[in-house]
Amino acid sequence: MLGFNTCQFNFSGSANLKETWIDLLHPDDRIEAVRKFTQYLEDGSPGIYENYFRMRHADGCWVWIYSRGITLRDKNEVLTDKTIGTHINITDSKMTEEAVRITSRLMKYSLICLQMDILSLRQGM
Repeated sequence: MLGFNTCQFNFSGSANLKETWIDLLHPDDRIEAVRKFTQYLEDGSPGIYENYFRMRHADGCWVWIYSRGITLRDKNEVLTDKTIGTHINITDSKMTEEAVRITSRLMKYSLICLQMDILSLRQGM
């Protein structure tokens, strides 16, 4: 999804959140994404963690991600230090949303201009 070779990351079991997530976050999304995830953990990991943010692809472009995760519990229902989840590439959906937003705005302004033209024609009659 992000175009990196898995060999580029440390899978020894050591904590590598900074390397595999934080360092790849878009600068405009980084503070809020880290804040939301930290808050989820600090609040006792209630339910499912969900967030949207951009991450850097290996080719340098930005990919929109829908992130969901849950912190695992042990056999006694005590929270562990393991949170697992998924990242889904939603770039196409985000681009479509933006295109709809732009088209809607253009249609609104076109309608306003058309109404102004009609008003001008009526006043000129």
